[in-house]
Amino acid sequence: MGHLPVDVRASLRLFAFYLANGTIDVDLLDGFDYRPALCQAPGFVESGLAGFLE
Repeated sequence: MGHLPVDVRASLRLFAFYLANGTIDVDLLDGFDYRPALCQAPGFVESGLAGFLE
């Protein structure tokens, strides 16, 4: 199995940073802090990354 292209890896890294930092589309979420939900149900992180990759 080969490696992902550099631009894909960079995009995933940036998305993961924004996700962990709590800064994903703050305007769209209207002040909703999703970070506690990520800690309670780690499957949400997997779903978020899967949605990003689609």
